Amino acid sequence: MSVHFKTNEPNGLLLYLGNEPGRKEDDFMAVEIEKGYPVLTVDLGSGPQRITQ
Repeated sequence: MSVHFKTNEPNGLLLYLGNEPGRKEDDFMAVEIEKGYPVLTVDLGSGPQRITQ
């Protein structure tokens, strides 16, 4: 699978999947653009893990 995005800004949030802040379960997944590059951040209970290019 591939996904293509064209942005006007070098930084931004593309996708957030998780609970509202402050809930007991803080698991989440986020896809962001930082300095023009994709960053995947996942927290499944043991702390956030960042995957960069």
